[in-house]
Amino acid sequence: RRLDSQAYRELLPNLPQPSLTMSKSVKELEAKRDQMLALQRDVSKKFNAVLTKKGGLNDTSFMVKKNLQAAIAVAQQPGFFEYYQPSAEVKAVESTNELKKLTQKIKRMQKEIDQVNSEIEVAKPKVRNPPPPATVSGFDQWFNNYGRPKPSPHGFMSQFQEDPKIYGGTGHHAGFRTRARMMRKGTITR
Repeated sequence: RRLDSQAYRELLPNLPQPSLTMSKSVKELEAKRDQMLALQRDVSKKFNAVLTKKGGLNDTSFMVKKNLQAAIAVAQQPGFFEYYQPSAEVKAVESTNELKKLTQKIKRMQKEIDQVNSEIEVAKPKVRNPPPPATVSGFDQWFNNYGRPKPSPHGFMSQFQEDPKIYGGTGHHAGFRTRARMMRKGTITR
């Protein structure tokens, strides 16, 4: 669906004004936002099409760059070098500043979307903050609030040993031992 400036101007008067929408439900505001996002998406697709279509501005920039590189390469040779000429459509886009106009339209639409988003935040019901967590002064109070840890299974044991790994060590820098401790799981045999 193609969106031009006239269709955009015709749509805006039909959209509720900010002062009227404060009392409306969140769902109506979200529907308005979704409609505005769809319009903005259409404008950005048009912007992208101008840049990326075959023979568009990206292709023209690439061809001009390649042409100038070739001109520089043959500059010392006698004769005339034909420079790349952009198409009439590209010249029209550049002369009318179409991309600048589309950028301004996208920014204007984004401001309106941001305004609707702020109205949605105002219209949403306020959620009460949960009470702050209780302060814990000791292990007994912690265990009463959060429960006691499970005892370790019978016949198993964990042992912590210093890791023997040594890092680095060059002629310029001294090596160093890691500070990590390795946990070794095992079973108890009697």
